[in-house]
Amino acid sequence: LLDFYQPYLNPIQAQDSVMVHIRRGDYVHSKAASQFHGVLPLAYYEKAMQELQTHRPQAHFFIFSDDLQWAKDSLQGHFQKTFIEHESHPDAVAHELQLMRACHHHIIANSSLSWWGAWLKQDPSGLVYAPNHWINDDSLFSITSWPRNLANG
Repeated sequence: LLDFYQPYLNPIQAQDSVMVHIRRGDYVHSKAASQFHGVLPLAYYEKAMQELQTHRPQAHFFIFSDDLQWAKDSLQGHFQKTFIEHESHPDAVAHELQLMRACHHHIIANSSLSWWGAWLKQDPSGLVYAPNHWINDDSLFSITSWPRNLANG
């Protein structure tokens, strides 16, 4: 773990820690990414945080984001929270992933980085909150028939 991120690790391990990953970046600034993925609304994060806090009253939320200033301006609730600052280093995302997986619980965005943070979590009993829809294109959720005979396997 880079020295920059080391001070975050002990508090994450010592508390009932919750990773909150807010993905904005290209989902906000790229028309194609915005149309395909969509940006999760603030209400998603607030509702997940409130819900998690009902099950884990001592939860401490560790906020990861590619738009940390937006997260700081927007997450105004009465939650114990720490914003994970981003280091300008080629391997910074890998180190942030290490911190994410050290958290006990996860509130993920529609992002592969979020998903990996939760999938690789060290606490198998941890809670994971995820959006119902990963992308905006509802046509990809339709069920199609399989061109095989199920009776014959």
